[in-house]
Amino acid sequence: MIIQKFLNPEFLIKQSGISENSIVADFGAGMGHYAEKLSKDVGPDGKVYIIEIQNDVLGRVKKDFDEKKIQNIEYINSNLEVEGGSKIASEKVDFVLIASVLFQSLEKENIIKEAVRILRPNGRILVVEWKACFSGIGPDEDLIFQEEQALELMKKYPVKLERTLDAGDYHYAFMFRKV
Repeated sequence: MIIQKFLNPEFLIKQSGISENSIVADFGAGMGHYAEKLSKDVGPDGKVYIIEIQNDVLGRVKKDFDEKKIQNIEYINSNLEVEGGSKIASEKVDFVLIASVLFQSLEKENIIKEAVRILRPNGRILVVEWKACFSGIGPDEDLIFQEEQALELMKKYPVKLERTLDAGDYHYAFMFRKV
């Protein structure tokens, strides 16, 4: 019997080596599955920006995190496809997470451009996306943002591929460093 390994946000963030006191941004944070782990890793003196376009989702995450007494989060309702969309100052963050966001966007390049803009020199971007459509698991095949496409897009920016992370059987994960 073959056991498929699905994406585990906690395991993926653990591989990322986030330091205490870091400032991180979670682009398209959804229900905050990554943000909660990021919050623990950066510690009370670090900060996590949760950027989400769906205001109702952002409100639910804020309510959940308030109940859990998670306090090192800043919530930003915004469209990452527009210039300055994160509403974060240039070169302010140490790490940007873009997980399962690019396949949903027609403006992928704008999202990457925004990530690079807010990233400090030597900061890192983690891109996580679906590898394919798996019999109803994941997005439609025509929405998949292939690994080769992601690598090609990132060549346009002052970043270099640092390494590939284990993201399970259904996703790929690339860590880039700003040069």
